[in-house]
Amino acid sequence: MSKVTEYILTETFSLQQIKDTMYAQQAMYNEGLQNKDIDGLISALGSFSTVLGLVFTAPTPAAVGGAIAALISTLGSNDLPNLKDIVEDGYWDLGSVEHWMEQNEQYDIIKLRIGFLDYKDEGIRFVQHTGTQYIDEVHSIDGGWHTSNR
Repeated sequence: MSKVTEYILTETFSLQQIKDTMYAQQAMYNEGLQNKDIDGLISALGSFSTVLGLVFTAPTPAAVGGAIAALISTLGSNDLPNLKDIVEDGYWDLGSVEHWMEQNEQYDIIKLRIGFLDYKDEGIRFVQHTGTQYIDEVHSIDGGWHTSNR
């Protein structure tokens, strides 16, 4: 069984990077964990390769696919459903941040605290939780960083 670590990091994102992270996590849930279609997962992640190394630690779609395949093979029958729930929750949390950024167009970049669930042995991590309450700073389109009121 893989060693699992949970931790929080602050990362800087544009709206597009939030969207790419959200959809990459959704692909890992749908194609990887749910359908166990590694080729489909690799194909789906091709559009989001710029965030893979930053967010999920696996730098390419093929590396993510290999990590997911290895992870599925090591998880117990109780662990996979729990992981699927965590990955799905992380996806929805990212969606709340996406929505907030779309509603606050005066900001182009955010510094966001993200809780990760890291499977070091397999070389993959997932967004476990985040949300608008975890926005630390926002960058105005006009320039300058501002501490978030959230």
